[in-house]
Amino acid sequence: MKWEFIFNKHRWYALGLMVVAAVLGWFSLVLVTDPVEEGLQISSPQWIGLGFAIFIGIVAWIRNCLTVRPYKK
Repeated sequence: MKWEFIFNKHRWYALGLMVVAAVLGWFSLVLVTDPVEEGLQISSPQWIGLGFAIFIGIVAWIRNCLTVRPYKK
């Protein structure tokens, strides 16, 4: 298989959406777990969690790109 066929334009869009979803999911967890009185304070472990969320999203995208065959007319 050609790499251009596996990593086509629509899949790159999907990667962007998956990264945005990972960041929004991480941010929602930060908002849920932080106390209201102190305002929004993001700790160092939470920043590390953001990195893990983005990394896991990219790995899942690569796995799906190499597993699912695109429809070809």
